[in-house]
Amino acid sequence: MLIGGQEFPDQCPEGCPGRRYENPDQGSLCFRRPIFNCRGPNALLHPDQYQSDWAEEWKRWFDQG
Repeated sequence: MLIGGQEFPDQCPEGCPGRRYENPDQGSLCFRRPIFNCRGPNALLHPDQYQSDWAEEWKRWFDQG
């Protein structure tokens, strides 16, 4: 999925750095990630509305931890 000009998987990747730190509840980091905020019928943002500088930082985090 292309979000803010960055390619993200449609689901949380198995190797996501956040999986070992948090439970996926409503207040967790997971609910701030672009994958969850830009997909589905209840998306908070359309993927092309997501800020590109934020998407770059999330992409770096997913790739490098």
